[in-house]
Amino acid sequence: MNKIKKYIFLIIYLFIITLIFFFALRNGEQSTTDSGRLTELLYKIIKLLKMDHIIDASSLAHVVRKLIGHFGLFFVCGLFGCFTFHSFISDYKKALLFHLLSGLLIAIISELLQLIPLNRSCQFTDVLIDYSGYIVCTAIYVLIIYLIKKKQLKN
Repeated sequence: MNKIKKYIFLIIYLFIITLIFFFALRNGEQSTTDSGRLTELLYKIIKLLKMDHIIDASSLAHVVRKLIGHFGLFFVCGLFGCFTFHSFISDYKKALLFHLLSGLLIAIISELLQLIPLNRSCQFTDVLIDYSGYIVCTAIYVLIIYLIKKKQLKN
């Protein structure tokens, strides 16, 4: 792999991890404001589409926090983690093992960091949601690699 690409992947991966830790260290009010802005925007879109009978604003806020704030951010982190570990470690199984362990460690650390600011809490369910995003992305990545290798073997 191109040396520049692998370092770009590493920089983006580290940036996303830093972003995760930054959000974990925001106090409860800041965190609520962050997710509230996105919730308001999405709810306006839902109302424009005349679908506000499907979900209310408070339920949407919970979905935004868990699905986007936890699962989604870790999904993206998992993607760049796959690229990074795959580009730096030639042994595919070792790269995958280090990738999966780092994802779990990031999820645990990000939740533990939430013990520091006011009005935040560390929740085991959030670790599971975070790591689920990481795992789902990894599974998709592994499937794509498998399909590419299978197609290469046919040719």
